[in-house]
Amino acid sequence: MKHKPSRPVEELFSDIFADEKAVITLLNISLEDEHDWAFFASLKEVIDCGEVNKSSLARKTKLSRVHLYRILSKTGNPSFKTVMAILDVLGLEFQVRAKPKTSRKSTAKKPAKAKVRARKGALKR
Repeated sequence: MKHKPSRPVEELFSDIFADEKAVITLLNISLEDEHDWAFFASLKEVIDCGEVNKSSLARKTKLSRVHLYRILSKTGNPSFKTVMAILDVLGLEFQVRAKPKTSRKSTAKKPAKAKVRARKGALKR
């Protein structure tokens, strides 16, 4: 006998991604991954499970719907400007901060670490 879940997975993800802290945590963890696609895959999941549909997101970011679908695909390669526009619509922004001194080597300069944070009233759609 197969076990049938009481709630669809998409519905569970929607509940999780309705929580602003969960979204921010997911995106920040994906930024730490060595693979570029991790962040974009996470961002796509947030969009897919969020309350803003892709047509509305395309309109608000001034992108065509086809272009938005293409950049959110596995082979998509959005520009920084496009990512910033999407984050803006979601009520999020990038923030650059220095790494803690304990993780920096004194002889080599390393790039500052970026993170995503919510703007005031973010994810209230």
